[in-house]
Amino acid sequence: MNQSGTYFAVLGASDGSMTAYDLNTNQFLDGGVKKWCISGEIGHARVNHHSMVIASSTGTIARFDISLASMFPQDNQHVQILRADGPVVALAMDDLNNEGIVGTSYGGLYYINFTERLNIRIVNKAYNV
Repeated sequence: MNQSGTYFAVLGASDGSMTAYDLNTNQFLDGGVKKWCISGEIGHARVNHHSMVIASSTGTIARFDISLASMFPQDNQHVQILRADGPVVALAMDDLNNEGIVGTSYGGLYYINFTERLNIRIVNKAYNV
């Protein structure tokens, strides 16, 4: 992630927490304290235009705004959450992190839109007979 010439590596843990590492100073932000972000293991993280979208093994997809002053949300009120039918295995978002496509390990394919707060199942469990 690049913000105003500052490069960060965002690291997720298996318990759903995250931390950030400043690549310019070689230090963890907030002393490496893990911040809560999502339930389940984080499988995908996408940062763009001052927002982050993360998706987990529980099917939870979350979006929140970030800044240099606050890398992670301080409370649940500033997090938008959508849910899929299972662990997220693919995530593709637009340039503003507002809408995108999510694929799950259960065969679900969703169109998601954080602006409208909706997720629409496009494909439901495809089976070969």
